[in-house]
Amino acid sequence: MSLSGAIGPFPVELHLSVKLDGDTVTVTLEIEKPIHLGPFTWTFKLGGVVRDAQGNLIGAQSIALSPDTPAFDAAGFGSHFLCILKCAGLAILPILLGCLPSLTGGPQGFIACVVAKAGTGAAAIAACVAKCVTA
Repeated sequence: MSLSGAIGPFPVELHLSVKLDGDTVTVTLEIEKPIHLGPFTWTFKLGGVVRDAQGNLIGAQSIALSPDTPAFDAAGFGSHFLCILKCAGLAILPILLGCLPSLTGGPQGFIACVVAKAGTGAAAIAACVAKCVTA
C-alpha cells in the first residue's frame, strides 16, 4: 500500500506492506518523502490463533514483537523506537479524532485544527518519550 499527501507544506509518501505467513505477521515500512528512510521491517508473532474450517486465519488472542526482530537504530533511537512510536501515536490520536469534524472545511480546516491542538499533544509526546529513553 502506498500513502501520499502533505503535512502542512511537506509532501509525504510512504509504502507499507503487511505479510501473513502462518502465525507470523511481517510489517515493512519505507518512507520516500520528505526524506528517504528504510525500509524498516518488524516481525510479530500471533498467539492463540483461530482458524476456520478451510484453515484461514480468522482471529488471534495476542500479538507480540518477535524477539528475533532487529532493533531499529536510526538517529540514535535504538531499541526505544517502538516506545517512542507508541508515545506519539497515543498522544496524537485523540487530536486527530477530535479534529475530524473540521474536515467539513476541507483539508485546510483539518490541518489548522491539528496545529492548534498540537501544543498539548506535543507535551504529552515529550513526557512519554522522556520516560522511554531514561528507563
